[in-house]
Amino acid sequence: MITRKVPVNGSVIAWARDEAGYTPDELSSALGISLETLQSWEAGDDHPNEEQFTSLHETVRRPSATFFLPEPPVEASLPAELRTTAGSFNRRLTPEEILLLRQHLRMQEIASWILRDKNSSPVSLNRYSIDDDPVQAGETERAKSGIAVKQQGAWTLAFRGSPNRIFSEWRSFLEDNGVLVLQLPMPTDSLRGFVSWNDFAPMLAVNFSHHPFAQIFSIFHEYAHLLTRCNAACLGSAEPQTDNSELENWCDRFAASFLISSGVLVQIAKSKGVTQQTTAKSVSTVAELAEMFSVSPKAMMLRLQDLKLSANTLCDNIHAQEETINWKVDTAQEVVDIMDSARRFQEYGTRAIAILLDARENKRLNTHDLTDYVDLNTQEIDELKSLLDYSKYYA
Repeated sequence: MITRKVPVNGSVIAWARDEAGYTPDELSSALGISLETLQSWEAGDDHPNEEQFTSLHETVRRPSATFFLPEPPVEASLPAELRTTAGSFNRRLTPEEILLLRQHLRMQEIASWILRDKNSSPVSLNRYSIDDDPVQAGETERAKSGIAVKQQGAWTLAFRGSPNRIFSEWRSFLEDNGVLVLQLPMPTDSLRGFVSWNDFAPMLAVNFSHHPFAQIFSIFHEYAHLLTRCNAACLGSAEPQTDNSELENWCDRFAASFLISSGVLVQIAKSKGVTQQTTAKSVSTVAELAEMFSVSPKAMMLRLQDLKLSANTLCDNIHAQEETINWKVDTAQEVVDIMDSARRFQEYGTRAIAILLDARENKRLNTHDLTDYVDLNTQEIDELKSLLDYSKYYA
């Protein structure tokens, strides 16, 4: 029996493999072929058969027609800075992470096009560089936010036992300022979050599998990236004394200073016997203070360090504490148990969903395209609109 070969372009195979985040060894293993076979395809010396070709384009998530192009596409699907993680613990993104970013960068491009088409103004956010003092920048942005310390405390009291509600309040603040805030289910050992600047639709995403207090710290870490106009894919909790990335440390310190008022913290710490003369020396003290501000222990540790209220020797212990606190809530399972429309609403957030549904209402998008963009059927799109209306009513 003659096996029919598919005359695809070898250079496009190599391009698609690299864009999907596979090494030659990884892709050949995923396809169940030898490395030599894959290399012969990419060199143009041989071609896959029909079954192998189907497996190839499905694995790298590209339309089959792409492989018949005379040359690989010029534009990469991901900017170079989003192909590896930021900081000194940088690694290349996995194929699953790259696919996740590709999907949501596409949504960002659509949202940006919609906003430009309706003559919306660009999003106005201050701009900083890592030469600026991150603590001062965080405090400046917090003052500008209009969110008083009393309001933050009221959230902690009102939503005690419901940390996701506190996250939602901070998320709403960023969305009200034009930022797309995504909450995506990823493995706990995957990305902490990622950020992509766009003049009309700046976007940040955090890992929903992490504890809500860790997510709160992460959204303002990623927000700091937006304010520096730096795209980035960030890993999880990093040990401060070994992570030598200046930008990542800048974003961490910005987030801690934004979330935690120095004046209030100094007063509360003093009531617990913590001062610059008698610094915090136990993980339990840091964790207790963090709980009072509804932030992660790492955020509190950084703020205490900036105020000279903690011993540097606590860093290793806090990092170990993060590993048990930040990831202990299996929120990913919560996403599995809700209907698809509610899951998408939770993932994309109010601002992104509102932009997309408004575009359908005003004929900028048809329902067929919208179902493709959000991976829902027409009935679920109607459910999505009901969820949006409900959220506005109770806002």
